[in-house]
Amino acid sequence: MQARSQKNWRTDPELRRTRTIVLDEGTPESKRSEILRYFDATFDIDEALLEVLTYDETFFRRADPLRHPLIFYFGHTAAFYINKLILAQLIDERINPVFESMFAVGSSARMTLGRFKRARASAVRCLSPVLS
Repeated sequence: MQARSQKNWRTDPELRRTRTIVLDEGTPESKRSEILRYFDATFDIDEALLEVLTYDETFFRRADPLRHPLIFYFGHTAAFYINKLILAQLIDERINPVFESMFAVGSSARMTLGRFKRARASAVRCLSPVLS
């Protein structure tokens, strides 16, 4: 597996132009390559956004009352991709089923407040020792 690139999303014009890909155009070979580039780019952007959080207390703040604390998003993106790879049957083994389940639950208009609070509390409990 290749080492992850360390592109800067603020200065790299290619990352700044990252858009959701269209899946029903092109050849399977070109689409696989495009999907891989998209995955790398979106993961680089996600990591860059989280890198600016320099104080531990920042990770436990919520930018919006209907959103999880920022620490949740450390696991959310990775869990999202793992769950999509499982769903597409591109991988058949989970990396960490507990984390993947916990971080898969984002916030949405359909989610009840109780379910949201339980998911948020579980994610914070799990990740708190990492920052201690």
